[in-house]
Amino acid sequence: MSVHITEKEAAMIRNIAENDYANGDPSADVWANCLDCGPCSLDIKSHGGLIASLTKKGLVESDGAVGRYADDACVWLTPAGIDAWKTISSETEQA
Repeated sequence: MSVHITEKEAAMIRNIAENDYANGDPSADVWANCLDCGPCSLDIKSHGGLIASLTKKGLVESDGAVGRYADDACVWLTPAGIDAWKTISSETEQA
């Protein structure tokens, strides 16, 4: 099953998989307050909505609230999210 991923969702997927704190492991969980520590620039106000959308699509999971005022939550890519990241990464490299 293929899901449509917006440009901002793709950026969030990259920020999770390629996060400075993931140590090169795209399946690592990342603190919600570190979602801006990746290669893409996203407004912090959009983090909660993007994570919610990606969760509904089955690409991301979290262990708590994510958003502007959330504390101590972690997010990670599901196996489908990792597959989406691989596709996004290959498209980025080809561009």
